[in-house]
Amino acid sequence: MADNQPSARVLATLEPGWANVNLVVLEHGNIRLDGVHARPESNQQDPVLSKWLIDIELELPGILWRERISDASQQLYVEGRYDLAVILSATASEVLIDGLLQMLWWEMSLTDANTTAETVAAAFDSSSDSVARMNKFLNPMLGGNWSASNGPVQLWISHTWKLRHRCVHGGYYPSHEEAVAALNSSKKFSTFLFDRLAEKNTTFPRICIHSLAKSGLSRRGKWKGKIKYFAENDAQQEKDWRFAIKEFRDEVAKRRR
Repeated sequence: MADNQPSARVLATLEPGWANVNLVVLEHGNIRLDGVHARPESNQQDPVLSKWLIDIELELPGILWRERISDASQQLYVEGRYDLAVILSATASEVLIDGLLQMLWWEMSLTDANTTAETVAAAFDSSSDSVARMNKFLNPMLGGNWSASNGPVQLWISHTWKLRHRCVHGGYYPSHEEAVAALNSSKKFSTFLFDRLAEKNTTFPRICIHSLAKSGLSRRGKWKGKIKYFAENDAQQEKDWRFAIKEFRDEVAKRRR
């Protein structure tokens, strides 16, 4: 699905939940942002594939964390590198935490003058890691139970995040069972985040539609009422959110110390 340059490579996705997308680009060096509209693949008839291709080119969080999950699956089930599978599983979740935070703040910035790229950059610089940002910012935004010992958040912390630190800082080599648990915990954690996002569909309608789409909201019984009306009417008149999100993330990156 990439150019014919030798540096490009593709990986058959191991995620059947990605609808009918069969290939995901993992090397981005042959993609130019200024060519996003001109690429022939972006104009083909499959709207789902077209969306993923554009998201890849814009380096949006929704595709970036999926790539890391796919990398983790590759290391676990193909390469047999259980340590890398754990590290990449944790990385995927941290990409999702920080990416989702930035996207939610982008939507807040549309109506709240106090939420700017400057304030978002400061929030990132003042928090030591993704878990700290998750607890301080994402939890209050999305609500729900994040502290249950057998819930998806705490299981991810124990099975994935803490194990990742043992692998990186202690040279620990996990077992097959531990690596499987780390990958599965990351997947369940992402499902939890998207479930919580769906519950906030009237607060963050743009990010709900961008991240979950009609299919994801329908599966959760949320494709109705205000969010459905907004998607089918007002949203059609707004600037492409993907490019607006990209611009906001770039502004945040410029201001981070």
